Amino acid sequence: MGINLTQTVSSWFSSSFHATQSALSSSSLVPRETPPESDTVASSTSLSTLSKPRSSLEEHPTYYAYGLSSASFTALIASEYPSLHSSELVHLDHAASPPPPTSAISAFASCISSTLYSNPHSHLPTQREVDRMRSRVMQVLFGLGEREQEGWDLVWTSGASASLKLVGEHFAWRPEANYRYLKESHTSLVGIRACALAGGAAAEALDLDAFLSSSGDEDEGGYVLHGYPAQCNVTGSRLGLHPARILSRRKRRNEAVLVDAAAYLCTSPLHFSDVPYEEAPDFVAGSFYKIYGHPTGLGFLLLKRSSARFLTTSSNSRYFGGGAIDALSVSSPFWVHPRGSKETRPGLVHERLENGTIPYLSIVALSCAMDAHERLFAPRTSSAASWASTAPLRAVGKHTQYLADLTRTKIGGLKHWDGSPLVKIHSGEGSARWEEDGPTIAFTLYTPSSQGSRPIGHAHLLNLTTLANIHLRTGGLCNTGVLARVSNLSDREFENLWETGRVCGDGQEFGGETGDKPLGLARISFGPCSSVEDVHMFVRFLSRYFLIAKEVAEMQNGHPVDAKLQDHHAYLQSLVRYPIKSCGGQSLTSCTLTPAGLLHDREFMLIDSATGKTMSQKQFPRMVLIKPSIEDDCAPEVMRVSAEGMPELIVPLEKNDDHEVTHLRMCSKEAPSRPSAQADEWFSKFLGVSCHLHRFACLVSSSSSCSTNLATFDGSPPVPILFSNESPFTLISTSSVDTVNNWIASDHADNDTEPSESQRIHPSCFRANFTISSPLPGGLPPFHEDTLSHLSIGGHMFQMLARCRRCLMICVDQDTGVRMREPFCCLARHRRSGRQRVEFGMHLMWRQELSGYGSGEARVRVGDQDLNEKRTGIIYKQSEPVSGIKEGSGGNAAPQPRGVSSIFHTYVLYPHHKSKLLILNVGLRTGHMAQSGNPSVGDDPKPGSCSRLDHFAVNLPIASLSQTDSTPQHIRVSALRCRELRNILNVPKIGR
Repeated sequence: MGINLTQTVSSWFSSSFHATQSALSSSSLVPRETPPESDTVASSTSLSTLSKPRSSLEEHPTYYAYGLSSASFTALIASEYPSLHSSELVHLDHAASPPPPTSAISAFASCISSTLYSNPHSHLPTQREVDRMRSRVMQVLFGLGEREQEGWDLVWTSGASASLKLVGEHFAWRPEANYRYLKESHTSLVGIRACALAGGAAAEALDLDAFLSSSGDEDEGGYVLHGYPAQCNVTGSRLGLHPARILSRRKRRNEAVLVDAAAYLCTSPLHFSDVPYEEAPDFVAGSFYKIYGHPTGLGFLLLKRSSARFLTTSSNSRYFGGGAIDALSVSSPFWVHPRGSKETRPGLVHERLENGTIPYLSIVALSCAMDAHERLFAPRTSSAASWASTAPLRAVGKHTQYLADLTRTKIGGLKHWDGSPLVKIHSGEGSARWEEDGPTIAFTLYTPSSQGSRPIGHAHLLNLTTLANIHLRTGGLCNTGVLARVSNLSDREFENLWETGRVCGDGQEFGGETGDKPLGLARISFGPCSSVEDVHMFVRFLSRYFLIAKEVAEMQNGHPVDAKLQDHHAYLQSLVRYPIKSCGGQSLTSCTLTPAGLLHDREFMLIDSATGKTMSQKQFPRMVLIKPSIEDDCAPEVMRVSAEGMPELIVPLEKNDDHEVTHLRMCSKEAPSRPSAQADEWFSKFLGVSCHLHRFACLVSSSSSCSTNLATFDGSPPVPILFSNESPFTLISTSSVDTVNNWIASDHADNDTEPSESQRIHPSCFRANFTISSPLPGGLPPFHEDTLSHLSIGGHMFQMLARCRRCLMICVDQDTGVRMREPFCCLARHRRSGRQRVEFGMHLMWRQELSGYGSGEARVRVGDQDLNEKRTGIIYKQSEPVSGIKEGSGGNAAPQPRGVSSIFHTYVLYPHHKSKLLILNVGLRTGHMAQSGNPSVGDDPKPGSCSRLDHFAVNLPIASLSQTDSTPQHIRVSALRCRELRNILNVPKIGR
């Protein structure tokens, strides 16, 4: 007697369902009190206050929430999806990972604990139940009745990708065959071309129009396979069964159609009952977890039995496993007969393609999931459907479609202060040609048109959504065709990116020939348990963190220039190096400088043994509790490593040419390193993960070179670094940190909350090498470091390279390893660049040639306040070229230098102090000398940008400089070959 899964779990489900219905009507499960619905929020709103607003279902169509009342739908979510309800989590990634309802999981546990299921190969009742589920899937997902199913078969696989791979590996490829697929397809569908090419066949990637007009030639003698997605996994654009029907009307007997239905079936059935059998696709692939949330690792391949002829089951060319054969030989000559190969026993296609034991317990779980789906989401406005009805999936489709349409309207209406849109929604190539787009939305955020309407990086968006407890998807989304079209990227550009180290998922945001093409998109998608509250939360999030007001735009365009250049005395307050990348820092009183950074800074790194990737606090926050230290003056040099509960680890630093050099991928570059096997066990034990300690190779042996790891910045030559991410040195100021703390306190005050002591950030969270401060009242102006072009510390000249872009690592408390939301959220609202990147602090390089220390040891020290006079100046760029300067009412015209035929610019220097050394940044297109003149009246100095920057020290006699600060000087500068002018130049003398 067979086991009926429906009967087995019906008693449990009955009680569970009645309990859920009771909860839906219970007054104790009412929605929590939340702020009223609003499309935007004030900039002072705390992230933690973005709770889900209440929604009145009277404002929405009856099919939203399956006809339930607002309280009942909220109670259903609380009961069936407690992780979503209790954590205020906004899940907008249903296309990738829909959560399963708790009743389905509980039913599965009850089912397998009360009934023994065995291997279908040895237990007939289990085999019958598995076959019954094949029929149920065909009826629920494809609307195929019992009689209509006779022309179809269903193969159990591990997922949609495995189903597509199965077709690719078994298709009868030969030189006359061809694989034609839609360009904007998931990588798993594109991947079939490898099988085709390996079999000697051709492959073509086609646009939609070309794809629909393509057909094979029966005289060619080879099969043709057409592959396309029923719904684009990125844009949600739906093609459904329409291309299959068009191709079938013109295709010849040697052609077959393969449909990737994984994305489409998430929220809608594919109705084969409405399509003539001969016009239906030959193969359809899908995954069950995308529909029901559980079980993962189970998919299907639906195929016409008449189309099995396209698949090769040759005994000598394909792998075969248990249960897939009728007979085989033991010895040579080897032969095997696939299942059903005899005419007297035609058999079923799935018997030949399912090798080994099928995942029968996952199929049991699928039955429970389908039961739960029907009970929870069947529309309340009509009579209850049987388990074979497509009504629940249709109801999910209407529910999610409404939410997607509402979202498109809401985010499409978000405008910056100048009226330019914040969001660009990406449509599919065949959008709205046959069917309305599915509940999946791809988009890119843009800055205001006043800031160039530049795209905002997808990695920055992901960082903020992570902190806001919003789940969405960013990146290439496994669909290179869509990314290529949206970002106008060519195959050559993709290849160049790969050759320079960029790989899928590495977080790089922009690239291509121009360097500013987006390398990723953002995607949100809705599922059965999505709600209007999720939409409002997402819209509020975008409004709060990305909409730009006029005042914010003006601040992001640059800091105002103080023409008086008031003195800002400063000193080096702290000096920190990090011997092991991403571990704790070592505070120092002095340290030796090297071109690659502080001596021993980021000299070591930890590598995850399982992945081969660099470990960081973002994934392993306990790393901050590891405290390395090196005493520079001790012999022999060693690194001492301590951590609570661990014995002290001592790592020798002497060079040893016997160590083997290995190469690591770090920040899209290769870096040579030397492993230290003796320390691996220590770090693995403390962190609880197998890892290896590596040291930069050239510091371990004399035979290795450091030149393989360089950092590059616009306007500067390549800078040598060790295991640092971007630059040799980083710098912050205490005044800037204080300002961030004031912002955090202000945000909490505006929301009537008090920030806890743990929310007050410490400078250590930014992991800077240099922290500067001022002993004078008022200290340094906030973000004074951003205005500097050069900085002198203890007589050593440093050049500012760029602002430091910040990631979620600054949210790790450097004393405890606890993750927090601040300061990233605060900086995201108050300190965004023009491209909406979070920036804080500055990258520096040491200009040894300007420091005047020769070949001797160069050191910087903490705390010396014996300040020498400040050497500061501003260079203004004359608005007219030399050959066209006219005499103005505000000053004298500058004569044109002899021997100069091309147009170039003149500059004027406003000295602030008498000095023998001034650093000039002058951009001459050509010429032998330049003479500065007075700026025209009304020429206000403005911060400029430079694509290339070089620096020269110019010795000038004190007598040549006016004693009056306000008098511009005519200074002759010969043979300067700089590329561009930096309009603002501040070179303070700091420290010794």
